[in-house]
Amino acid sequence: MAWLSRQSYKNMLLPLDGSALAEDVFPYAVQIAAQLTINPYLLSIAGPGQPNTVNTRRQYIQGAVTRFKEKLEEARQSMDLSTLPVEVSGDAALGTYSPAEEILVQAENRQMDFILMSTHGESGIRRWIIGSITDRVLRSAPMPVWLWRASAPQPEPALHGRWLRHIIVPLDGSTVAEHVLPQVESLAKQRGVDSIEITLLNVAESPDILAGYPEADMELTWQRHVAEKQAWMKREATKYLDGIVERFKRSGITVRKEVLIGKPSESIIDFAGRDREALIAIGTHGQAGSKRWSYGTTTDRVLHAVHNPIFLVRSDDRAT
Repeated sequence: MAWLSRQSYKNMLLPLDGSALAEDVFPYAVQIAAQLTINPYLLSIAGPGQPNTVNTRRQYIQGAVTRFKEKLEEARQSMDLSTLPVEVSGDAALGTYSPAEEILVQAENRQMDFILMSTHGESGIRRWIIGSITDRVLRSAPMPVWLWRASAPQPEPALHGRWLRHIIVPLDGSTVAEHVLPQVESLAKQRGVDSIEITLLNVAESPDILAGYPEADMELTWQRHVAEKQAWMKREATKYLDGIVERFKRSGITVRKEVLIGKPSESIIDFAGRDREALIAIGTHGQAGSKRWSYGTTTDRVLHAVHNPIFLVRSDDRAT
């Protein structure tokens, strides 16, 4: 298997609506900006019927840029750097379309490499609650969308480097899932291959073998037959991941592989729960014609159940 390496990330878009919830992403965004040397662009959208609010929103963005720069300076000091070549900017725009559509227009026009958004969350039931604008951006974005759950633990400047040190990449053998691999390679190189751990995760669904399976006349117990079937599935999954491991090695990136037996969504959620600071990088279905996300069942369940930040990459390949 081969893939084309993408260029490094340079710019990320942070849509803001003036709420404290939206700005909850700042500490995490600072970590990303500092560790990857990415320029954040802060954006507030005034709806088509709100031209009088543009100046107010622009003043808000100016203050938000100042607050972001202050947090970035804290990160620079914690990293003991004399300079941190990151440019923070932003503006307000009068939207011609709905807020979500305008965010996408601005992201494309300003050549943003990805969109970073904070989304609602309830720590009590540990579930994402995606706001309507975030949901629409997810379903239509042609570039990756990086999600940070608002109720997740906030990164501290003193712990700089602790975040973005582990990427979990769920793979199911499809070209859709593999569409995320060039993005992961780029993130690893930009972060520093010695500073990041990548786990390729494959979940082989446990086989349903009835007591009356065709091989019942074999000299095997039912439990032994299931065990052998699972062992075969693990071997096949391991061979599949070995090919991807070799591709990363050729790029100087060390990765580890993990093969599990179980329900894909449940296994991914459980595995990610062991390291809630890990980034889950996942490819998902897309439709090239309408540029719409079409969530797969596994991706959708993972998205709605984990505490981890998520990096979603849409594929226009409808293969499964």
